Amino acid sequence: MIRLSCVNLKEDRNDIRLIHNIRNDRLTKNNFTVVGIMLNDENNEIISNQLKEFNTYYYENNNAKFEKYLREYKVKNIIIGINLNNIKTEEELKKYIKNIQKVGKICRICKTRIGILGENAGEIISTIIFNYREKLEIKNVKIDDLIDSIKIEMYRSKKQRYNYIYEKTCDILDYEFQSKNLCDFKNNKCIEKRQTNVICGCCRHNTNLFSTKLVKCKYLKNKKCQAKCISCKLFTCDTLQKKGVKFKIEDFYFLNYYFNFLQKFITKYSYFTQKSTIIKRLMVLGK
Repeated sequence: MIRLSCVNLKEDRNDIRLIHNIRNDRLTKNNFTVVGIMLNDENNEIISNQLKEFNTYYYENNNAKFEKYLREYKVKNIIIGINLNNIKTEEELKKYIKNIQKVGKICRICKTRIGILGENAGEIISTIIFNYREKLEIKNVKIDDLIDSIKIEMYRSKKQRYNYIYEKTCDILDYEFQSKNLCDFKNNKCIEKRQTNVICGCCRHNTNLFSTKLVKCKYLKNKKCQAKCISCKLFTCDTLQKKGVKFKIEDFYFLNYYFNFLQKFITKYSYFTQKSTIIKRLMVLGK
């Protein structure tokens, strides 16, 4: 089963469509190269036959060879080809992500774009997916996550890529808290502080390292956080943890597989800190 993935960078939307035969699709009218990542088409006659219609390059973890190919043939656009049968374990997933990152880096160096324009406004066709299935066997990983790995590499700047990872994770956390009403606010008091006079929930901190006095976070204004601090969003109080609500770095695809140890530490423990400051720290500590 073959699917095309179309992404929209402005609206952060993925659309995965079923196609029965690549040759009958509008793809044949565009000039691009299919770059196979963990495709292993040589052992798969069906995939080989489908890709005969296109210029195809099979990435083999050789950056110099790939860069030479892009420059020699003046490749302006590529589409990533993946075979989900080859991404069944966590080790295979890590290999896939590393290869995607390397391909993205070389494409930026050679000014080659990932994806071609789709039929709808703002739409970019980024991926051909072979052996598509609804679910992966890897915990906390969805098909959309694999597509988002490619989407990240479509952003030209390092800041844009980190910003996407940051925003994506915050959106997931916001949805969890709001849709499930985890803090259970009533009369401006959360479930943890219900029997106290505190009306700002857990948005309080010590004035300094040696003080026991707690003050309201300066970024809390009109009952809304102005900092968009990912560390605060990951935090859950004792009451919620007793109810089994606890968020770990490993629970989030991008944080778990894209960040190194120091970046994970910064993400987890930069409480009461503005998003812009955290992004700067992540960029310094990352590749």
